[in-house]
Amino acid sequence: MNKFFVSYCLIVFFSITAPLKAEIIYLKGKGILKGQIEKKASDYISVKIKYGTIDLTKKEIIKIAEDSNPQAIYDLALYHVKKEEWSDAVEEFDNLLLIRPKMRAQVLKYLSDINFSKSINQRLSNLKSVSKAYKMIEEGKVLVKFGKKYLKYTSDFDDKDKEFEKTIRKMAKKNIRRGKKLIDKGQAVVNSYHNQRAEEIRKAREKAEQEKKEKEKK
Repeated sequence: MNKFFVSYCLIVFFSITAPLKAEIIYLKGKGILKGQIEKKASDYISVKIKYGTIDLTKKEIIKIAEDSNPQAIYDLALYHVKKEEWSDAVEEFDNLLLIRPKMRAQVLKYLSDINFSKSINQRLSNLKSVSKAYKMIEEGKVLVKFGKKYLKYTSDFDDKDKEFEKTIRKMAKKNIRRGKKLIDKGQAVVNSYHNQRAEEIRKAREKAEQEKKEKEKK
């Protein structure tokens, strides 16, 4: 995975749920919420969440993590699963997959047996598709790696072994071609997915900016 792609994933992730940076807050009583801290006082904080703003005393808070923390995202997603808040669960699992693709096994484990609404089912389908694409890319890289290794195979024995050498090299070339096809196919799915999410984010940011301007006018 190149540096540009990793940077792109991070940019997408930081913008995924809100136009500004958010935090994941662990509460006493095993509750978890996500929001933007708007005010910090000596004994409480004001947090803007999805449905408004709430005040939390510092005694209610166990810890606060950044929304770029994979473990915190995972914990929040599982909390939504426990509360049967499927839309929010898929949203956070989606975020987790973007920033930490290797956690796809944990993601799909909690999504495979859940019945979602039509819109969430589509989101889940996209999530599974991009997860499969990442696996396809990894398998392609393995094929290319071993293909290149055995492309250098040589034999120091008789003519019969020379024929075997040719067969090995032929198989190596075939694996390299197949590996590159898998990588290209998988990367196309991943790129399409990220382009779609980037467009969703752009629209969400525009809407947020518009709401902010309207609020300032009042």
